[in-house]
Amino acid sequence: MEWSGIVEKLIRVPRLCIVKDQLTPLDVTNCIMRRENYLIALFNMNIVAFRLPLPFFNRYTVFTKTLEWSMDLVISSCVFKSSILSPDVLHPDKKEAVAARLRWRFRALGVLSLIFCPFVLAFLLLYLFFRYGEEIKNRPSNTLGSRQWSPLAKWKFREFNELPHAFEARMTGSEDVAEHYVTQFQSHVLTILARLGSFVLGSIVAVLIVAAIVDDDILTTSHIFHKSLLWYLGMFGTGLALLRGLIPKEGEVVNPKLNLDAVVTHTHYKPDNWVGEEGTWKVLAEFCELYEYKALVFLRELASILLAPLILIFSLGSYQVPRDIVDFFQNATTNVEGIGPMCSCADFDSGFAKHGSAAWGASRGGGCTLKSQHGKMEKSFVNFVAHNPGYRPSAQGQVILKNLHRHIQESPALALRSIDTLTASRGSSLNSTVFTDLSFTEPDRVRSSILDSPEASSLFETLSGGDLQILHQRYHESMLSSGTNTA
Repeated sequence: MEWSGIVEKLIRVPRLCIVKDQLTPLDVTNCIMRRENYLIALFNMNIVAFRLPLPFFNRYTVFTKTLEWSMDLVISSCVFKSSILSPDVLHPDKKEAVAARLRWRFRALGVLSLIFCPFVLAFLLLYLFFRYGEEIKNRPSNTLGSRQWSPLAKWKFREFNELPHAFEARMTGSEDVAEHYVTQFQSHVLTILARLGSFVLGSIVAVLIVAAIVDDDILTTSHIFHKSLLWYLGMFGTGLALLRGLIPKEGEVVNPKLNLDAVVTHTHYKPDNWVGEEGTWKVLAEFCELYEYKALVFLRELASILLAPLILIFSLGSYQVPRDIVDFFQNATTNVEGIGPMCSCADFDSGFAKHGSAAWGASRGGGCTLKSQHGKMEKSFVNFVAHNPGYRPSAQGQVILKNLHRHIQESPALALRSIDTLTASRGSSLNSTVFTDLSFTEPDRVRSSILDSPEASSLFETLSGGDLQILHQRYHESMLSSGTNTA
């Protein structure tokens, strides 16, 4: 049974909430995601910066799983009580006291991390050795030369009211399309050097293999610079695998915009400065800060054993950061009947007036300090509606859906091309008649209109997920090009 079906059965339970006649799917999700929604908003609004407190290096940001666990531990223990926001956090007169408590806990955890860092470092080295040693030996290019999403990227991609299983399902397959986007940017010089090195090492490996066939003892009895030929065979084989990973496949069509859009169907993340610049090295560099080499992630995790205490003590434990965190909780909290205090960014019924953006379809935007970045709130809402058929959007939510519908009607060719291009690999496309009579007044009407088209029914799940996000992205880009005020 899907999660939406479980929620439908749950909200039908009589007297589940004593102060509300019936809970909604949004209420249930907000209860589960209360703490995570605040953390998602913290990262989205850049409230916390994990900068190195070192001269000449303070512009560099370091965020690892160690720092993620540390921040989560401090905020959970200081701001929340039994998964409910502590009343002290919302009390204006206790702001400095809560900030001081946060500051003390960040610093205390930093000192403890510094004391135990030798033991943690030894444990992490052993863990990495036993976890990845066999993979590095047998598949070095897949382990060291491959990439993965960084911990910071996952928090930037996570959406409000998106449960863990839904997020993992959305990210499934994202690394394949992300790799395809990155590999289109190849340095010709690097490719030539990789081909040359691959040819040289391949020749040496071939000679050693032939020598081993002729005399099976030669690899262990013969030595060069006090190393056996078997050692050289292993090292050259590893180097050969790494170099071959740098050589692009022949015959690939270079289309950075299309490939980045394919990534966006999974990540739902495309900053405004990437629009129209998908094929530039600047955008690639920013993209690779989120999609990093695994080897770099491993090294950063090791380095964070020493750097994390400094960041906890001097950056997160500074005078201003804890105050900013408390300000955020006070300004981004709303009290919903039957639910209690929750993150107003996750309030899809009435939160768009405070955190929304007209450039993403909301009726009006909030102040610059509270507006969600990169259309996070609107994207989260569209994703939530797509995955929760029983949810009835409020008037503020219907404005976004109607604006998206209007964009499809006014630019059907652009909308359909966005879908057709991404679904061409599946051998089907959507016909313009699918969108002719779409009304976003009620979600059921949306679904019935789409499902009336037999050719679109099998693609509805995709349309309501990644492809619908692409349509939303196109709407935003049209707002940017027309000069619409994003406030």
